Amino acid sequence: MKRGALTRDPRLDSLAREHASQVAAKGKNNHEGFQNRFSRAHQLTGTRVFSENVHGVSAGPDPARRLVEAWLGSKTHRTNIENRLWNRTGIGTHTDDSGTIWAVQVFGAVP
Repeated sequence: MKRGALTRDPRLDSLAREHASQVAAKGKNNHEGFQNRFSRAHQLTGTRVFSENVHGVSAGPDPARRLVEAWLGSKTHRTNIENRLWNRTGIGTHTDDSGTIWAVQVFGAVP
């Protein structure tokens, strides 16, 4: 069964950008505040199920490709990407002072 396309949601983009900025400030991958983001996603979009991928890549060539490869190389992150339940997504990035690009992709299931 082929999965339907994810709909990009600017409200989820905003949540993802906020978290990417927080992750960059700490300088390490984390999911701190996840429950709060889920609650906000529910309030904004009605999502009933929520998940997120977080990762940082150093400055250099083709950071988007390296980021996606890292997510696909992780069983947990890949499961999020391939989960047919998701029908909404949001993406946010933040580049810290060292040039590391921190990215967050959130996923939601909106009825």
